[in-house]
Amino acid sequence: MATDSVDSLLVPFCEAPDGPEAERALSEVLEREVEPVVASILRSRRYFRPADDLHLEDVRSQIRVRIIDRLWSLRSRTGTEAIRDLHSYVASTTFHACDQHIRERKPDRHHFRDRLRRLMGREPLALWKLPDGRWLAGLAVWRGEAPARVAVLGDTPRPAALDAIDFERRPVEFLTRLFDLVGSPVELDDVVNWLTRVEGLAARRAVDSEEIKDLPAPHPDPEAQAVARSFLEKFWQEVCQLPLAQRRVYVLTFEEPHLLIGLTTLRQTAEALDMHSLELSRLWPLLPLDDRAVAEMIERSWQQSLTRQQVINLRQAARQRLARRLPLAERPS
Repeated sequence: MATDSVDSLLVPFCEAPDGPEAERALSEVLEREVEPVVASILRSRRYFRPADDLHLEDVRSQIRVRIIDRLWSLRSRTGTEAIRDLHSYVASTTFHACDQHIRERKPDRHHFRDRLRRLMGREPLALWKLPDGRWLAGLAVWRGEAPARVAVLGDTPRPAALDAIDFERRPVEFLTRLFDLVGSPVELDDVVNWLTRVEGLAARRAVDSEEIKDLPAPHPDPEAQAVARSFLEKFWQEVCQLPLAQRRVYVLTFEEPHLLIGLTTLRQTAEALDMHSLELSRLWPLLPLDDRAVAEMIERSWQQSLTRQQVINLRQAARQRLARRLPLAERPS
């Protein structure tokens, strides 16, 4: 098959003669390029706790089967789209498999999330999708903006200002007040987790009520997506223009690395940092790194000795330059 549009890592497998040589080439790709990426994502425990080893192995097996099937289809030219960045493809496949596993294991949560999406379609609330695929929940007046920050509810306790509002009876008023207090959009999944923790069954009863059951699911705003996409593209172009030392520090400490997904490939990001894409794929689930870890990594990978304060200074210089080049108040932090 023509391999000019295929990741160079796959060329030996695609060009190997049928039979044992092709199988041997596939085994080498899996061992050297695929399994390290999968393992690094699963080790991050974004989806699994230490007690979930059995589930983790099930998902690992499913991922391996999907990737092998895709690679054989690619080799046999059965209409499969070319894989231009193997590490990005493997990372995406792994994340999707983990998400599907969680949906299947926790159907109640999936149902609750779907109902909450419908609730967010009521004024003055809104739900919109960013170019990177994330759903943001917040106030309708924020929709269409590239957010200066995305708030994280996490383990935040229930604010006292919400004590007078019964979420079960007045969910829209409750959420409106919550977003007023937070002051910026929140990822939908974070809202789901927080409500489930602080409101428990009341949250589920509220979003299952008849008054919102038949509301249409919100749709992404094309104009808002275009604005956000345009800003992020310009943002990444300016990041790539930073001096190399500033660029490395800024990207490795960037608080929202998921914003780069879909905007640039893993290989392009690695090239911008002058590092191997496999090394970055292993590092990606750990981002953002703290300043000390960045200093240690730069010294280990590029033999450049930096103190923690020098890392801070480089990041500050990068932010100042981006602030001058990107005058919008909504620039990513």
